[in-house]
Amino acid sequence: MQTILVKKLEPFLNYEFFDNPISSYLVALAILLAAFLLRKLGGSLFSAIIKKITWRSEATGTRLSEELRSGLRLLIIAIGFGAATNPLLLKFPVPLAAFLGRVTASLFVVAICLLLAGTGVALTGISQDLAVKRGKPVSAIVHVFYRRAIQAAAVVLALFMLLKTWGFDISGLLAGIGIGGLALSLAAQDTFANLLGGITIMADRVFEIGDYIATPDIDGIVEEIGFRSSRIRTLGQAVVTVPNGKLSNSFITNYSRMGKRRIRFFIPIANSTSPEKLILLTERLKEVIGARELIFADSLLVVVENISSTALNILVQCYVNEVDYALFLAEQQAVMMLILENLRELKIEFSYPTPIAPILPDQPLV
Repeated sequence: MQTILVKKLEPFLNYEFFDNPISSYLVALAILLAAFLLRKLGGSLFSAIIKKITWRSEATGTRLSEELRSGLRLLIIAIGFGAATNPLLLKFPVPLAAFLGRVTASLFVVAICLLLAGTGVALTGISQDLAVKRGKPVSAIVHVFYRRAIQAAAVVLALFMLLKTWGFDISGLLAGIGIGGLALSLAAQDTFANLLGGITIMADRVFEIGDYIATPDIDGIVEEIGFRSSRIRTLGQAVVTVPNGKLSNSFITNYSRMGKRRIRFFIPIANSTSPEKLILLTERLKEVIGARELIFADSLLVVVENISSTALNILVQCYVNEVDYALFLAEQQAVMMLILENLRELKIEFSYPTPIAPILPDQPLV
């Protein structure tokens, strides 16, 4: 039965249409249909493989499979289209064959660029997730900038490769872009300076949203990091918009990245105090201050720093394992109370009329 059916269909299958038998067209059509059917199956199989490889991190596998799925599907279609229009299967006139070859090459170019962009975006997202997990959150705008930059680079790469594939001379286009870019940069120097400043701030991670920073011109809490400017809320609650070009060229002190704070002040003691009492006072202060839980004992200094005609100045300096300013002040107050108690117990007086020396301004009032 099957043999009879084949014999009946054989004349039809062997009938040539535009120099190709009908059977070749049917095979090409079957390849295209298979490619369109396999694109979803291939995407699902690829996702399963990626998740199997990255089984230790489900989020990593999910992000990779999602970002690469569209490029992989297009790649399967490109392979199917290339196989269906292969000269070994179908013979076309030279102009049409060249056109179909360029279409196939274009599909491959777009698929490869999609895969490259997807890989870059996925790696950026994975990097951000790891930073958040390690307690080093990256501002969302940085991630958005990296993603857009990768996508823009992929689009430009695909555009140039497509132009080259279709026979366009891109050397003249590159020269024109260079001249146009030069003219544009001269006309918008400040804008480009601010844009590059924003890129520098984001790439170097000089500060993040919520950090307290200080520059020679302004200090406050960072509320927004934009591509052209950043917004800083001062301690007076005013919001100041600072161009990124100016900000990136300034000396920036990021107080939010302090690991500890410093206590440093002088105790002016009366000149009549005996050396024995001075030594006893410094030893006692080292013992009671160094025993406090938040004080780094190895950083503690309690010494007679200088002698003047009006006072004996005792330097007290140490680091506190606390960056919150209110809690730091509470610890500093506790240290001062200990000093006052020991001064009274040893009946040591302050020098007159010199008051206790002010604290050196080495930390922000936040």
